[in-house]
Amino acid sequence: VTDIAGTTRDQLHERFTINDIPISLIDTAGLRETTDVVESIGVERSRATMADADLVILMLDASVQTSDEDRQLIESIKGLNYIVALNKIDKVPSTDIDRMIAAENSSLAYLRDKIVPISAKTGEGLEDLKASIIEPFSPGAVDSNGFLITDARHHDLLLRARDEVLGSIRLIEERASEEITLVGLHNALRYLGEITGETTTEDMLTRIFSTFCIGK
Repeated sequence: VTDIAGTTRDQLHERFTINDIPISLIDTAGLRETTDVVESIGVERSRATMADADLVILMLDASVQTSDEDRQLIESIKGLNYIVALNKIDKVPSTDIDRMIAAENSSLAYLRDKIVPISAKTGEGLEDLKASIIEPFSPGAVDSNGFLITDARHHDLLLRARDEVLGSIRLIEERASEEITLVGLHNALRYLGEITGETTTEDMLTRIFSTFCIGK
């Protein structure tokens, strides 16, 4: 861990539960303009991960003034489901935080309902952050006409199956042969089979058992 910007390149994955709701947390590289080729790859991966996430947590520093980069980040997540974790509140008087959020010329003013003030150092506000994370997925918050996928592996398999079906539809529209069209549908069924248990692969078993902790 370092306080130098741009040194985080790899994504860190962690699984845990909050009130029995399984969470798959991905810590990504920070989003900023850069001329470094390797860092740029990390930034693009971060953007792709954000687009696929059920919830984006934007971490901002309460001890410094909101920058142009912060404002650009806020703009970039407007169309996503997100919350803003305003960190390092232990360094700022609470009255200053309230004033900063409420200021008409502040980028945070219209995010008032999305902001969760926290201190990773002291632990202040972390319970509020946990509550904000699971709020969209708690009973009553999910559309009763839809369904909620709580397993990251199932989510990935459903996306793959969808892509295969869409690929087959395009092939039908292009009047491709039945043999070629059926390849995508066969793959889609195989992915769905991995969810229902009808299809088993060595990689699937490895991923399932990697989520278990077996002790004495």
